[in-house]
Amino acid sequence: MWLLAPAVVWSIAGSDSGAGAGVEADLRTMRCLGTFGCAVVTALTAQTSTGVRGIEPTSPAHVRLTLDALASDMPAAAIKVGMLCNGEVATEVAAAIEKAAVPVVVDPVMLSSSGRRLLDARGLEVLAQRIAPACAVLTPNAREAEVLLGLEAGSLLTLSDAVDAARSLRNIFGCDLFLKGGHLGMSTEVVDVFVDDSKTMILRGPRSRNEAHGTGCVLSSAMAAFLAKGETRADAAVAAKALCAEAIAGAVAVGPGPPAALTPPTWPARPHLFPLVGDPRRFPRIDGSPPRLYALANSAARAAQLFEAGVGDVQLRIKDPAVDIAAEVRTSLASARGGRLWVNDHWLVAVQCGAYGVHLGQEDLADADLDALERSGLRLGVSTHSYEELARALAVRPSYVAFGPVFGTASKKIRFSPRGTAMVRAWRAFVPRDTPLVTIGGISLENAPAVLDAGADSIAVISVGSADRPCRLGPRPPSLGCITLAAVLDPRLDRSLPGVTLALRIILTLIVLIVSRQTRKKRHRHTMGGKSLQNSHPKKYGKGSRRCRVCGNQQGIIRKYNINCCRQCFRQYASDIGFVKYN
Repeated sequence: MWLLAPAVVWSIAGSDSGAGAGVEADLRTMRCLGTFGCAVVTALTAQTSTGVRGIEPTSPAHVRLTLDALASDMPAAAIKVGMLCNGEVATEVAAAIEKAAVPVVVDPVMLSSSGRRLLDARGLEVLAQRIAPACAVLTPNAREAEVLLGLEAGSLLTLSDAVDAARSLRNIFGCDLFLKGGHLGMSTEVVDVFVDDSKTMILRGPRSRNEAHGTGCVLSSAMAAFLAKGETRADAAVAAKALCAEAIAGAVAVGPGPPAALTPPTWPARPHLFPLVGDPRRFPRIDGSPPRLYALANSAARAAQLFEAGVGDVQLRIKDPAVDIAAEVRTSLASARGGRLWVNDHWLVAVQCGAYGVHLGQEDLADADLDALERSGLRLGVSTHSYEELARALAVRPSYVAFGPVFGTASKKIRFSPRGTAMVRAWRAFVPRDTPLVTIGGISLENAPAVLDAGADSIAVISVGSADRPCRLGPRPPSLGCITLAAVLDPRLDRSLPGVTLALRIILTLIVLIVSRQTRKKRHRHTMGGKSLQNSHPKKYGKGSRRCRVCGNQQGIIRKYNINCCRQCFRQYASDIGFVKYN
């Protein structure tokens, strides 16, 4: 049986005999990001780590033949264009991309790192008149931007210069601009500029001590790969910068010259290199345990029910403009019973009423007075759905980061498709460890273990029970079916089971179990007797097992928090514990 084919990305560029740049670097990068790279070689170069010794252009006829061959058999989902060498080759490439119905990323390679000219005057003319206007994103560095704008070398020195240049180039060519700021005179950070039709985005990242070779190739091919996978141009710009920073940090010196930027085998590998967008801030950390189950309420009455049920973190999310938000917040605080109340959007009301924290979406994050909110001492949670939004959220160092929708959901209309557990794993790598990751969107009993196994700290739910059927948390009555929805365990539950270990408490907080009365089966219930389940039943729920301690299955074992059972037995595990909410 054939595997599902990955997205195809073409690299139209020169070949580097030293493999530090060109199609060799492009194909490594595309492979790292799970796409299938194809090569159209525009020139053969004889290179060492210190410079270019010779260039042999590919004949225009062979370039055209290669492009036609790929188009007939392996059509691209995105194209990266690098070194064009001369006007004849550039003309063939221009004819191909003018007909392309896929995004094209152009790295206007003009000079090698050692100063060797890689594009003749006729090629530069074709680049400016035909290729750049036909592309989706143009990725010049400061020196290349100066050539395209007709400026003297060294004219772009500051961030303000780079922003003006990027905007000018976008106006000239009509494509989005990613101006690489590595050549600007900044010693502690690298600042890049992305400009599209609606915004100018400043991307900040730490400057590496490595002076790597091939970084422009890595960035542009990564951007093409992300576009092929369906990311927006802004998201592709942020993610490509993150990957390029990792490649620079992992650069390998195989000769006396600058080391080659080397993309990691898997990505992300160095999450602290993720770029930031916006002014840096820092909001307080969450006291005590992070949210486990995070429930959303549309009224103070519903919030009171959730707090009464033992939910430790409740977000008051009221969208009706006719409702008195301040009154609802005060009523919710009065019923909190030691829980934490988060207020959605209405940050000023939350500050005035003394709520525990505020949750802001991306639009509200841009409009809120973050200086006043930071001075208030309230915690801040921020919604994220994409790489661009994550870069904006991480810049303010929020108290938690929310991510979703993980799966399809009808609870809220949003423009983002389901993100999946692979993105949850990436988000957990990018978000600092002291910042909880809250996941939301279509999470159910069946898929909750996969979400938690991917690294989520918390599961947010919008529909918990129903408003007309109050619920409580406690040991399961034998006569009832059960729904377990545990959050940060409050003191009432701790007193009812004083011997429950911390690890077991965390397990309890992460379970979402639904058993209907019609399908309920009679099961043996273990009596815990003040001991943890692992200590009471070491043979059944022992630590460190490489197979399920219940059925012996070796597939899908959940080892997080010492669960050590397969996902099929996860429900039985919760039933044995006996924690439920009952009507």
